Amino acid sequence: MGAQNECHIVRAPEWACRPSGVGMRSCIGRQFALHEAVLILASLARSVTCTIRRRSPSPKG
Repeated sequence: MGAQNECHIVRAPEWACRPSGVGMRSCIGRQFALHEAVLILASLARSVTCTIRRRSPSPKG
């Protein structure tokens, strides 16, 4: 009798791909990083000026 090849697939936990982790062992700087990201986006948004252009009438043809 030959040995059978068995394949065992182990699934990673749902939170394994999160860089800050979750639960008791989560990153203590996560909240700071989120607040910092909001401040950076807000400061970038202040330097952008948006204008709305009206569409010119399309030529009839």
